[in-house]
Amino acid sequence: MRYAGIVVAGGSARRLSGVDKPALSVGGKPLLARAIHALGGAERVIVVGPRRPGFDVVWTREPVPGTGPVAALAAGLAVVPDDVEAVAVLAADLPGVRRS
Repeated sequence: MRYAGIVVAGGSARRLSGVDKPALSVGGKPLLARAIHALGGAERVIVVGPRRPGFDVVWTREPVPGTGPVAALAAGLAVVPDDVEAVAVLAADLPGVRRS
């Protein structure tokens, strides 16, 4: 099955005093890298949030950054290719996520 992946990675980290949660490392690997790796079979991986160096993905932002996960999902869906059959959506702060 051809699918695209969306990683929602643009939260304000209010509960972490502004720390960039997707950049936090678990087991030596940033959380964002773990989410992107879990989508390794996707036709396209889209990250909704501020650009971070070192990732070969499509970057996008919601029209008004920080307006929440529904706006982020809509921004990601706007750049999903028309020819994929499904979309997998992940948060960027899932330490145990992996490919299945």
